[in-house]
Amino acid sequence: MITTLLSFFFLSSTIALEPVDLWTERNGTMGPGDECTCEAFLPGSTFPMGELVQLEQTAVQISHKLELEIVKVEMFESKLTIYMEKVVNLTVLIKIMEDDPDSYSELYIQEVKIQIKQVEALILELQASIQTSYSVLITIHKEITSMIVVLTRLETKYDKNLVLVTRREYIKLQQKLEECERRHNEIFNPNIGSCNHGGISRLSKPIISQLNANLNAGYTYGGWGKDSKPLPGSENMYWYSASTDTLARYVSVYTDYYSLIMRQAKKTYDLYAPNRDWRGTGNNYIIRNNTLYYQFANPFSMAKYNMTSQTAEYRVVPKASNRFSYHYSANQNLDFAADETGLWVTYATEESKGKLVLGKIDEAAFALKEVWQTSVFKPSVGNTFMVCGVLYATRSVDIHTEEIFYMYDTHTRKENYVSIPFEKFQENYVYLDYNPTDQKLYMYNRGYYVSYHPLEDWGSGNVTGSVGESGQCICHVFLPDTTFPADRVESVQISASKLNVDVELHISKLISFKAQLVVLLEELSNLTVRLEIVESGPDKYVKLEFELLRIELREFEAMVTELKTSLNSSSPTFDSLYNEIRNMSMIVDQLESYDQSNLEVIRVEFAKLQKKLEKCRDEQDDFSNAQIGSCKHGGILRVGKPVVSQLNANLNAGYTYGGWGKDSKPLPGSENMYWYSASTDTLVRYVSVYTDYYSLIMRQAKKTYDLYAPNRDWRGTGNNYIIRNNTLYYQFANPFSMAKYNMTSQTAEYRVVPKASNRFSYHYSANQNLDFAADETGLWVTYATEESKGKLVLGKIDEAAFALSEVWETSIFKQSVTNTFMICGVLYATRSVDIHTEEIFYTYDTHARQESYVSIAFEKFLDFYVNLDYNPTNQKLYMYNQGYYVSYPVKFKSA
Repeated sequence: MITTLLSFFFLSSTIALEPVDLWTERNGTMGPGDECTCEAFLPGSTFPMGELVQLEQTAVQISHKLELEIVKVEMFESKLTIYMEKVVNLTVLIKIMEDDPDSYSELYIQEVKIQIKQVEALILELQASIQTSYSVLITIHKEITSMIVVLTRLETKYDKNLVLVTRREYIKLQQKLEECERRHNEIFNPNIGSCNHGGISRLSKPIISQLNANLNAGYTYGGWGKDSKPLPGSENMYWYSASTDTLARYVSVYTDYYSLIMRQAKKTYDLYAPNRDWRGTGNNYIIRNNTLYYQFANPFSMAKYNMTSQTAEYRVVPKASNRFSYHYSANQNLDFAADETGLWVTYATEESKGKLVLGKIDEAAFALKEVWQTSVFKPSVGNTFMVCGVLYATRSVDIHTEEIFYMYDTHTRKENYVSIPFEKFQENYVYLDYNPTDQKLYMYNRGYYVSYHPLEDWGSGNVTGSVGESGQCICHVFLPDTTFPADRVESVQISASKLNVDVELHISKLISFKAQLVVLLEELSNLTVRLEIVESGPDKYVKLEFELLRIELREFEAMVTELKTSLNSSSPTFDSLYNEIRNMSMIVDQLESYDQSNLEVIRVEFAKLQKKLEKCRDEQDDFSNAQIGSCKHGGILRVGKPVVSQLNANLNAGYTYGGWGKDSKPLPGSENMYWYSASTDTLVRYVSVYTDYYSLIMRQAKKTYDLYAPNRDWRGTGNNYIIRNNTLYYQFANPFSMAKYNMTSQTAEYRVVPKASNRFSYHYSANQNLDFAADETGLWVTYATEESKGKLVLGKIDEAAFALSEVWETSIFKQSVTNTFMICGVLYATRSVDIHTEEIFYTYDTHARQESYVSIAFEKFLDFYVNLDYNPTNQKLYMYNQGYYVSYPVKFKSA
């Protein structure tokens, strides 16, 4: 609700507004000075903001819980697939055994039985896990349903002007408009693609579709639109890409306009993967023929990414310079455009002294086939686009108005200065392109989807006054309801709707999994029956329990002896009985030697297993966790299973380079503090700290410390950093050195590590040259030198002097190592076993100066990781695993 006062030179009147209608008219009277005054007195908002804030927090919490359950469901699906394969393999094996039962010994049959029991036990365990997760998802579903009920109540009670209803109707109308335009063009303008016109004479007011798919106005750099030459069946497809900087990391495609505005991407194509980097820079990209044309990041060149084959290639544009960008943004050096005549790129060169150059691209050869030079200086231009072979250039008139001020006709090679002003939705924009399939301009304007189309002007909310025929004052009031937080309520509604879809989808999956497990258990039961039939076949050797026979014979012999003693006599009968017993014992021994089923072997194997079990029990009793801070233990015995906290604070699995954990020597009062830092590359830009674990998982940072500012650059590279004593220890970017950033004083300093080389990184990632670690004994750094020929070197850091106090050289090649950490002055090095398993394979004891090769396997959550460090304050390992917070409990041997 708003209060507005406008004065005119007529009578004065006061209007009482009624919120039931958007438009109202009331008559006034003439006052002194012939002034007509319209006033709007509106009541204050009574919307329960606290309730909405609670809903927003609940949505975040539910999202986090759902993320964890989705990860579990994916793991369940993987296990189910493996178990199904095991059952199939067992079925095939038993069919073979049924066809030739005499070829399989009793021992082998027992082994198959054990395999069946093992699979059955795994399935029962999976059943229990699925049931637990199912119960959690049902609870989450109930929470979401409750949220939706509350949101509906809030909307019904407080959205008096039906803002959200109107928005939903607006979306439907936009869809109908899209269809109407398509049919209109088919009937009345069948020559879309034709250039039989005199060029652009005016542009409509901006049509604002909505905020971007990331629901974040901070994503100011990006673009959106339609394919300018769509593949058959993709005529309605839309695309979108954006970021908080000019780096082009991905592009998302949407089946149609409805999917775009509902933020339901059909597919997202990532331009970066661990084995290749196809990312671009700048935001003047387009999609044509299902191919993204964009400015390649390195080397500076034009590139195309084919979304059908998911391959990329680039070509250097002759003489193109990366020094001349558009007025609104950096890195807009190559601007791609498409029109009725083909594909184009604009740029500037050193030879042209920054003046705009236009090139026509041969799409088949992906090379420039003709070039035109203009007279306009590229950095003075807001943006450009092409229509029918004519270049149109824009510039800013003021914060609300843009102007097409220049045209260049490639057919006549003539340029022309014009003035075609049009309205901007917001002041700055980074993307503007024409699409020949619908003859629209698409603009990405500070995070919003904007387009231009010849439509009637739209008004906005206001209070105006005028004089009627009889001289009375008439007030016209257009009253949008701005007290109702429509944007926030709608955002929570969208989140709740998405969460509801996700949770229902995964509940359905779990129901399906449960049914499949029941079938698998029935199949295993059937296999057991079939195996028993094979085992008890007429030609199979009947299993005898020889030891029981011996016991019975010994008991019988004892009875005979007892009788003989009690009777105190000897007779032929007793002697005969003794002989029969001895003969029977010999027969038992002979039968056992002929035992085709090898019962004795089975017993021996069971004995071995029993010994192993006893040894395992002894070892279980032989380790314990040492007291926190103490080194009275025998080193690591084993590493527990990974504890996956959640996806990172950026909610982006693309942030694969980073780290997290706790301060290894916290300041008083900061014992519960956590930290996190990550990026899509190995550059270290910032570190965020969180009051406690709850704040971490709620993504509520206490403070973020930026290592870069206009007046200084303290950024680092590599991701093996730690925090100790409220100080970040990390690898300095330039010069290559070890650095520390004191978060208390917010100052940094660096020291060059003698002889350290930046050529030797860990196996998983580049730039991991200096690896910092902390344990019960202090601060450490690992690296390699040219002298050591890449073998790992360990240095102890004097924290007060911030210099190395002692150095040890190991025998392992650093690039074969995935990561290292320190515990009680012992270095532990890891390597990859497979995509699921990591192994501590090497230790170096700095006290004894002794190295050892070991094998302590532990499970990885995802394939590769870039940060692994031990924290002595809680004896845990912290891993940053492809964007996820992962930790491990550590068990020690007794001293």
